[in-house]
Amino acid sequence: MRRRIRRGRSGPLHRGLWTLTAMMLSGCADNRPYPTEWGDRPTVTNNTCADISGSYSGCSFEDRTKPRDCPYFFWDRFELRKMPSPGLFSNAIDSHFVIEQSESKLRVVYLVDEKTVAEKELLKDQRNGFSCTTDGIVVSNGGDAQPENMLGWTPGTYTLIKDRQGRLIVEHHESGGGLMLGLIPYAESTTTWMRIDPYARK
Repeated sequence: MRRRIRRGRSGPLHRGLWTLTAMMLSGCADNRPYPTEWGDRPTVTNNTCADISGSYSGCSFEDRTKPRDCPYFFWDRFELRKMPSPGLFSNAIDSHFVIEQSESKLRVVYLVDEKTVAEKELLKDQRNGFSCTTDGIVVSNGGDAQPENMLGWTPGTYTLIKDRQGRLIVEHHESGGGLMLGLIPYAESTTTWMRIDPYARK
């Protein structure tokens, strides 16, 4: 005589466990290609460092938004800290950043109304420095990446190269993750692009 096996009904606890499991598989991926409307993607030959020296101000993004100032790029990447209070910029007539480049060093300076308000030096092939690739100069926020709203980190890289018009092309890639709410595993991978115009004195 065979025993009839009764299947348990899906109660609130059972459904809750399935919901939690689905939430624990959270993730995000948004890796955008180089914008075709910007023309051919610039590159450099092997064993050559791209020349990214110059003065820059004003950003365009791959989603075709209108150009606007991009001081956050300096503070997020080179200063690795939040921007200073808005009061620094509220009455400013002009702001831009300058990249000075030698064989082994990048010096990046941020100026407001011709006054230096911050500067940073990056050394070639050193921790938190820069490296040279065929896609351009790569800088990384690595272990100094800003924490997300979770327990974990999202390290990222910025790849910089100039196009034929002297504009700075910036590829920003982030990949990492952690625990949301200290419980739910989360991972993300994103790639975005910006184009920064040569600085023109106002």
